[in-house]
Amino acid sequence: MKKEEESLWFLNLWLDGAIRSYGYIGGTRALRNFLRSAAKVVVEQMRQTAKRRGKQLTLDGTPDVMLAQMMELENMFGIFPPGQMEMSVNGDSSITLVLHGCPYAEACTSVLTDLIQANYPRNSLPCIRSEIYAASLTPKDERRCRYQLTKFTPGYRCQSTLEFIP
Repeated sequence: MKKEEESLWFLNLWLDGAIRSYGYIGGTRALRNFLRSAAKVVVEQMRQTAKRRGKQLTLDGTPDVMLAQMMELENMFGIFPPGQMEMSVNGDSSITLVLHGCPYAEACTSVLTDLIQANYPRNSLPCIRSEIYAASLTPKDERRCRYQLTKFTPGYRCQSTLEFIP
């Protein structure tokens, strides 16, 4: 393995360990809260780095603009290649995301399998990428957003619905 691959492998091990441990200790609600807090930090750090690199960002756009901006940042930093996410705005002001080829698939596969076997409700399952996208829609904690993972085949195709909480 190349040094970069080894580093990524090691980070994935830590991510898997952190997610599993938190899920086992606190259940899905605590795990989702943990992931949301982590996602807010990730989104804020990505925005700060983009700003230092001269990228202009809006923090008060419509949800589709905010998500498109987040996808731009992911592409800019080489996190996810273009085309890994499809977005559609629904009539009820919710947003449906379809995620393809997720790099978190390995961690999600093991964690989701364990949570399902422990009889946690499927509608309470966490999704790292959905947490990041939900966090990107709630800058400065001025609005709240929740999601529900509606379909999942980690690494291939997952789907979630984001909605704002008034």
